[in-house]
Amino acid sequence: MGDIRDDDTALLRLLDDDERARIDAAIRERGYLAGVVAVREAFRPWGGLRLYDARDMALKRFSELGIDPCPPGPAPTLPDLVERIAAHPGVLRVLEISWDGDDFGWMVRLDALFGPGEEPVVAVMRCRAPGPTGRAELREIRALGEALAERFRVPLRVDHECAPYGISESS
Repeated sequence: MGDIRDDDTALLRLLDDDERARIDAAIRERGYLAGVVAVREAFRPWGGLRLYDARDMALKRFSELGIDPCPPGPAPTLPDLVERIAAHPGVLRVLEISWDGDDFGWMVRLDALFGPGEEPVVAVMRCRAPGPTGRAELREIRALGEALAERFRVPLRVDHECAPYGISESS
């Protein structure tokens, strides 16, 4: 995520109480995208904001309200993943664990890969930053991957080259 500038906070203070209340309601009730839209709408009478500026202001407001803009979903269970993979019409070829990053942090992914051109079945688990949380999530998804690989008799690949600094299975 980009750095939140001091002027983001100052600009949010320019809004009247009703506008801030509308932004806060959008954030609390509908989440991240609604918060960004509400910020852009609030500044439209003043000439508008660029998308990334609105995003930064919305993220600043999330922080001030103590709300996670992208809370992790419930961890998938082994029976749920078995059911999702078994329901796929293709032939499972390999399971793969990899890392990906976004504006909110790092995600460890477990992909069930089928034939060429077929959509993978994905279980995503999020970790906010490298450290104990990321290692715990890696261990958890690795255990799911190993159980699925054994159940479906396919290989499990683990890509550590794309892992965030500070996270490895050995640490």
